[in-house]
Amino acid sequence: AEYMGRKMYKLNDLNFLWISHRCRHQYKTVGGVKYYSKIDLKRDNSTELRSALDPVSNIRRIHIVEIPNETAVHRKYRELFNSTNSWHHDYWTERNREFERGRSEIAMKLNVPLSKLTNEQLSEFHHQFLLANHKKQKEYNAEWYKVNMKLISLAGIVTLINVWRYFTKMLKFKRNGKR
Repeated sequence: AEYMGRKMYKLNDLNFLWISHRCRHQYKTVGGVKYYSKIDLKRDNSTELRSALDPVSNIRRIHIVEIPNETAVHRKYRELFNSTNSWHHDYWTERNREFERGRSEIAMKLNVPLSKLTNEQLSEFHHQFLLANHKKQKEYNAEWYKVNMKLISLAGIVTLINVWRYFTKMLKFKRNGKR
């Protein structure tokens, strides 16, 4: 199949990927989740793997892989990022399942097929669902903000380390007369 002049390859029933002339995709399974990474053929490496969109949580999982010469800060960032991504996925999987169970219960209580619920009935259910889960959502948001601030600070430090490595490498090349 083609989309906007690009070749499309079927990953599974829900997702299609396009492959450009410069990139190829590599598939790996980590912890039972199938990830793909788009690898630039000029560099032939990838530091992150992305999964297909999860049908329940609606989250695209990202897994950062270990890199050569990884510093302690890089490792800490990678581990925190991966665990946070799993936690985020697990939370939204559970929330969306609760929401779907609640919708099904409302439909059964009203003796109406799920697809025939009116907007008013769905609106009332959604309002009640949000009220019932308000505390849980506030706790999740507070924890999410804390973890994101840690990730942002670690990402800044990792970026500074990478910039430092780049410039020291360039200085060594210039000292040796190489470019």
